[in-house]
Amino acid sequence: MKPLLLRCLFLTSTLLMSGSVFADMYQRNVLKIQLSMAGYADVAIPTEGAANVVMSFDDKRSQQVYVDVNPKKINGGAFRAIYSMAYRSKEPLPGARLQQLLEENATLAVGAWSLAKQEQYSIVIFIIKLDADADSDELKAAIKMAAIRGDILEQALSGNVDEL
Repeated sequence: MKPLLLRCLFLTSTLLMSGSVFADMYQRNVLKIQLSMAGYADVAIPTEGAANVVMSFDDKRSQQVYVDVNPKKINGGAFRAIYSMAYRSKEPLPGARLQQLLEENATLAVGAWSLAKQEQYSIVIFIIKLDADADSDELKAAIKMAAIRGDILEQALSGNVDEL
């Protein structure tokens, strides 16, 4: 499988010289290969935004994890955001809980909690920024970590409601 992967990457990389349409197609193909090699071959890759991976747990719960299709470029490198929503409500998360998440961020080696607005909703996500060229084991581990962190906080905040 590796020689095929390398040939695909080589051929598609030559298309990068032709413009951003090919660059976007290349990134979708790279992500599709990465997810497939990580065990998520059935995940649809949208033309933009994020691929949606659903992680199922033994206790009948599940958690959605999103993987950005197009990596963000920084100083010659690139990373993909892998994130899982743990809270979505019209009510903001209480300050004490936000303080707790910020303190937890200081102890994490990988990933962090982030607060954002989505239309009229306050959302809390666990986000991991992973090298865009990460291998399938690293991608799989990041997806699993985001899912577990997101589901644990969702349970803590909502009881046993499982909607994210």
